[in-house]
Amino acid sequence: VLQTHPVQIIFHPVENSEDACLSWFQPVQKHEAFRDLPLLAFAREDNMTDRILVLEKGASDCLSSQTSTDEVAARIRVHLRYRARLDQLRRIKNDLARLALTDSLTGLYNRAFFDAAIESEIARGKRTGRPVSLMMIDLDHFKKINDLYVHQLGDLVLREFADRIGGMVRKSDTACR
Repeated sequence: VLQTHPVQIIFHPVENSEDACLSWFQPVQKHEAFRDLPLLAFAREDNMTDRILVLEKGASDCLSSQTSTDEVAARIRVHLRYRARLDQLRRIKNDLARLALTDSLTGLYNRAFFDAAIESEIARGKRTGRPVSLMMIDLDHFKKINDLYVHQLGDLVLREFADRIGGMVRKSDTACR
């Protein structure tokens, strides 16, 4: 349901200890996209055991059912700001991971990725007994393009070549620069 109807926050009433166990929420938190989805639980003020259990089971906050609407609204804003910040950090982390493994000019995987990938492919080939293929391509006289014209033209040639290679490789192939 969350994948087809995304939500920003979940509210959960806690009426008894079974509700406090949050067994339905723990599988949700295993999905990366929902890991930081705020869950605000509402329990009776006099039931401290359930309130603590809800927090220990993954709720972001547990409020009394007597909490004022102003306080509830303030807590919602805090949790949504926190969630937005976590989403931003996740995007930054993914961007940094992509930048660390790709060549900024061509968008192909870089040498560090190649080194790890080739080692992994050779190990897999040894383990399975299947052959491993490696194709290396050299652009003949590429230095002349940079020397005769300008490096911007050489960059254009490299990008175009990378686009063509990227368009020809299979999903199981890895194109690197």
